Amino acid sequence: MAKYAFAGNRAAVLKKMLDLGLDITCVWAVKGSYLERYLIENKINYNTYENKNDLVRQLQEADFDIFISNGLPVILPITELSKSGKMFVNIHPSLLPDLRGCDPVPGAILFGKNSGATCHIMDDGIDTGGIISQVEIPISEDIDVGLLYQISFMAEAKAFEEAYHRNFMVNTMQESKEDNIYYSFADKDLMIKLDEEESDALVRRVRAFSTKNKGARIIIKGNEYIINDAQIISNKVAISFLDEVIDSETGFFYENKVIVKNRNGYIKFTLR
Repeated sequence: MAKYAFAGNRAAVLKKMLDLGLDITCVWAVKGSYLERYLIENKINYNTYENKNDLVRQLQEADFDIFISNGLPVILPITELSKSGKMFVNIHPSLLPDLRGCDPVPGAILFGKNSGATCHIMDDGIDTGGIISQVEIPISEDIDVGLLYQISFMAEAKAFEEAYHRNFMVNTMQESKEDNIYYSFADKDLMIKLDEEESDALVRRVRAFSTKNKGARIIIKGNEYIINDAQIISNKVAISFLDEVIDSETGFFYENKVIVKNRNGYIKFTLR
């Protein structure tokens, strides 16, 4: 029976491994992560690491056949580590090769891309190895970023299970296309710039960062506001009245909302 090791910051894949009755000999958790809290609550032994070199040393000393990575923020020297004959597998929350990088979930909404999960062989690149299995999540208006995170983690567990039943055999190699995106979050991505984006792109930007720890920002008359939601105004009568009252610099405030004009229409922002 194969021996498994697991490392990362989330728990759905590890839970699936436990459900499958796999022999898990070592677990590494990112400090302060949901995975670490889950392990503590369930009294499961685990390791931590100080830095990349420390983790590599521990991996070289550990007893396992297959290493499973899920949300591990370390680029491992796979060529060096795999010389021992061990297999290294990663589960990433996107449809690789699209949306490589640290933040594919908000990236899917930001760029209007379908989402999902991919289980793939690890190599020395970033999310570049051969694909074993994939689970697709079509993006739709009813899927906000918070829900997409939760569904993506469930999809990761399903992708792992499918890969396990395939004995981790590669199904296809990754072939990048011109429209593939690498996305990692930067603070500047939160800022709404009315004169630079179309209305639908602005709405996607708000929806991509609607979690409690982020929130898109807009500056009106020197004041910065955090946005919870956005909607394009399409009612023709409402637009006719708004044309008379909206100042392009101040917007139209009521309750916890503001309506602003951009280059191709009106957008209603719900403020926190």
